[in-house]
Amino acid sequence: MVLAIDQHRTVAEQIYQALRSAILAGSLTPGQRLAEGPLSDQLNTSRAPLREAIRRLESEGLVVTYPHRGAFVVSFSEREIDELNSLATLIEGFAARLAAERADDAGLQSLQALVDAMRATPPDQHQWLHLRELDFQFHQKLVELTDHSRLLKLWFSLGSQFRLTFTTPITAYARPDRLGGDMADSHQVIVDAVRSRDPQYAEERVRSRNADIKQRLEAVRSGQASDVSAQTP
Repeated sequence: MVLAIDQHRTVAEQIYQALRSAILAGSLTPGQRLAEGPLSDQLNTSRAPLREAIRRLESEGLVVTYPHRGAFVVSFSEREIDELNSLATLIEGFAARLAAERADDAGLQSLQALVDAMRATPPDQHQWLHLRELDFQFHQKLVELTDHSRLLKLWFSLGSQFRLTFTTPITAYARPDRLGGDMADSHQVIVDAVRSRDPQYAEERVRSRNADIKQRLEAVRSGQASDVSAQTP
């Protein structure tokens, strides 16, 4: 694992960004201990800014600290993942409703551009991290189009946890030989619903899509992924 830092930021900010990126990319895995000694040596820094960065990650929900044991990358239980997914559905459904009322043509085009980028991604499993990032950008952009400052603040407070839960096997979301296409099709449904300017329809489409993905997740967990992955999300 290589942690890169930006010398133009404060030391604590550099460490925070480096650790956060490593956690979200999976380089630092759920349950992994963030040992202060090795990390401070690797980052060539003292422990004070490292501890500050870890406290910030803890407040963001990416790290958990146990007395006398230290800090660890958070590991979500299936119940916690389900809770986060249900919150994401509430936020995104409401966001789609508002976006259908408030988004201008430029905003809709920004959503469409992200879908087009998914579709243009080569059908290569090594592109999965790239598609994950495009997915996160899409849902964040959807919330931004609501012009609802408190909803956006709520999204940002949970966004990192939402992103961290998106480590499900590819087969829950798309066929391995058609990653970008299936991901694009799944998100195009939301763009078209918002573009319809029908708030209720837009919210219902998001809820329906997320319910379908939840069903796929449950199928993957129960070992039925081969049947699910043959369908288009």
